[in-house]
Amino acid sequence: DTVPTPKLGIDIGALLEPLSEKEAAELKAAATEVINEAVAAGIDEIETVRAKMKKELEFQRRQMQRQSERNMEQASASLLSRIDSITDAFLANTTLARTSTKLAAQADRAMEGRGVDMGTWGTIG
Repeated sequence: DTVPTPKLGIDIGALLEPLSEKEAAELKAAATEVINEAVAAGIDEIETVRAKMKKELEFQRRQMQRQSERNMEQASASLLSRIDSITDAFLANTTLARTSTKLAAQADRAMEGRGVDMGTWGTIG
């Protein structure tokens, strides 16, 4: 069941004269021109947005690259710091052994390979 549309008391169809073929063609051409202009404007807007997005993406890529380089430098500095602290700890813990080794090497050079007297046991070397 359809709902009847209320009449407003104006019969527009009776007030308008029918369009001639020439008027209809002109109206169609004008409408087509408006539509084409709107489509062209839309395409231009899309190209503008595309160019803007390309610039923005390039900016973000460069920014991410710089951040990545900063992160790499920080990680490298942290690693070098850890290596330095491990090396310092190793050197501190092995001072006595390294000193003893140096003294033994000095004694060997001083003896020129003759060995060392060890009391009743004889010589070593």
